[in-house]
Amino acid sequence: MSKDEGNAHLKAGRLAEAIASYTSALGAPSLSKEAVAALHANRALAHLKLNAASECVADCDAALSAQPGYVKAMYRRAQAREALGSPADLGAAFRDAQAALRLDPENREAALLARRLKAAVDACSAADESAPRAATEALRRAVADGAGEEELARCVGRISKVAEDRSHGPALVHTGAAAELVPLLPREDEVVDASSLRMPLVGLAVEALERMASSDLLPGAGAAAAGGLGAASPASGCGTAARRAICQACEGQPRPRDPLHASLAGRLLAVARACGGARSGLAAAAGGGEHPQLQNCLATAKRALSLLALLGGTRAALGSQDAQAAALRGLLALASPRATGSAAAAGSAPAGSPLPPVDEDEDEPRIVEIEPEAAAGGGAAAGSG
Repeated sequence: MSKDEGNAHLKAGRLAEAIASYTSALGAPSLSKEAVAALHANRALAHLKLNAASECVADCDAALSAQPGYVKAMYRRAQAREALGSPADLGAAFRDAQAALRLDPENREAALLARRLKAAVDACSAADESAPRAATEALRRAVADGAGEEELARCVGRISKVAEDRSHGPALVHTGAAAELVPLLPREDEVVDASSLRMPLVGLAVEALERMASSDLLPGAGAAAAGGLGAASPASGCGTAARRAICQACEGQPRPRDPLHASLAGRLLAVARACGGARSGLAAAAGGGEHPQLQNCLATAKRALSLLALLGGTRAALGSQDAQAAALRGLLALASPRATGSAAAAGSAPAGSPLPPVDEDEDEPRIVEIEPEAAAGGGAAAGSG
């Protein structure tokens, strides 16, 4: 079979036959790079007409590898990526269309495609930038309306999901997410053991706060975040701003040198201590089996300690050296064998190591929302209040 046969099939709409002809032609010996590029580009068009966008992209990649600067392949790859439709694909499609226009400024089809893709990319960017504000506003409304734990957990989980992209950390701070999340953490005197915690609500709140506080710890996150707030501050300051906002949210008043920061440290230590001993604390509620909220509790313990360490390592967030020292003393106390002896005796962790591993295969501990009926019998830990 030859390229001409493939072209005839393509023109007649016999797309499968066209693909077969081009594939056969590509197996011919001693093809020039230009011939290889043309065969791949034509087969890409057949794939595109069959709505096989991924296969079209692959053929265009091969055509451009054989002949860089092949405008027809760039244009078709842009069309295929537009069909795939994800934000990343739309961005790549726009870049392809722009590249095609630079090489062929008179290409009207490429100009129209580039204009359409620019509008799509801008729409995706606007939606992405609105995610932090929408998530924070949803939680604020739920709290104001007196929503139940299940709805609150859903809203907090939405914020945590947004915060998973660390570049959104500063935007979440700017919208006041910390002020909505911190009051969901129990006071130290409210925590008896793991069963007294409102899980997964508390776990999701700790998860969201920890992700916000670590927003400057991933490569490139700071620079993106600084742009998100439209500020001229150094990129490395975005996580510090988040940590300061979390501390100030504990009492709702920004009083940098006030003992309120110790109150936040107390909340986190209490949560970490209760969750770290969850294996024995939840055993009775589960009737001897594994409680459905156990893994959530263990993940929360790790995140609470991580958050406290982040806060304790940033004096600008805690407001004073004394507050920083108090937070670090709390961490050391929790890590001591005396503080963890009961958990070790229960078989949940060795002495001197407060928290058992959650999942060695996971990059980070995650909070999972448990269906209410699955956690029946677990009291407050089941998220049913």
